[in-house]
Amino acid sequence: MAGRVKGFHPWTVYSKTAPLLADIQDVIEEYREYLPMTIRQVFYRLVGRGYAKSEDFYGQVREVCNRGRRSGKISFAAIRDDGISHLGGDDDGYDSPEDYYETIEAISNYYSRSWHDDQPSFVQVLCEAAGMVPMLESAIEDLRVGVASSSGFDSLTAKHDLFIEAQSRYMALGQKTILLHVGDHDPSGYWMHRSMAEDFEAFCHDKEVEGILELRRTLLTPEQIREWQIDPDTKQPSLTTRHSHTKQFVALGLTPAAQVEAVPPDVLTQKVRQGVKEALDLEILEASAERERLERDLVQAKINQAN
Repeated sequence: MAGRVKGFHPWTVYSKTAPLLADIQDVIEEYREYLPMTIRQVFYRLVGRGYAKSEDFYGQVREVCNRGRRSGKISFAAIRDDGISHLGGDDDGYDSPEDYYETIEAISNYYSRSWHDDQPSFVQVLCEAAGMVPMLESAIEDLRVGVASSSGFDSLTAKHDLFIEAQSRYMALGQKTILLHVGDHDPSGYWMHRSMAEDFEAFCHDKEVEGILELRRTLLTPEQIREWQIDPDTKQPSLTTRHSHTKQFVALGLTPAAQVEAVPPDVLTQKVRQGVKEALDLEILEASAERERLERDLVQAKINQAN
């Protein structure tokens, strides 16, 4: 494999690497409806095709994806890794007064209202892997349910912020909050979910608002690993480890461990979508969507009168 390169760079693919590149391109084409994928998702799809499940092979996949993207043989848009978050700046202005006038004329296209204010519960998806957020967001965007990254083992600030948001929502709208958690089934993933659930319960108890915040484990569970025949992690947890969380994971009979990125993208997105639908009142959701359509027509009529 060639050494590291920077920027956009041509790539002569040798016969030893060409089959792997072709298979990566084939995986991307097979799951084009669910793009972008993370490199580890691509890796697990290749393992399902008979490739070795090892960190060495994962390194090869990562390198081929890197060279493929730099050389144009793989689209940058097909692979998701940690990107850049933008805050501040001066990118929201207009190019000219004429540009502003055109925006005003098209304002009806921007009108929307919340579909969820009338729901008995506010629903949000928390995904442990930040790279999978766009895939999940695309799968449920028509339901207008948000997806956020919950990466990090145990952030007290994040948990407290989620509780405060749920408390404020309950006080303003009388809504319960349901968080659908998507993460790995391994010692860190299991204990992160358990820690979040316990802290949420304690926060609610201390503020005497029990039941306003629920954390549901949507993926990954031992039952799902068996049902979907998900390949377990190469390095399985063992009682011989010194880490207490790992020992407890094994003692509780929670093995085998597996990563959520090993779930095929179509199965993954269908399960998350199913979980969201089960958490929502779909009749109320459709009524809210219809109300938005009617109100958009009223806004357009007002604009037409003004013009």
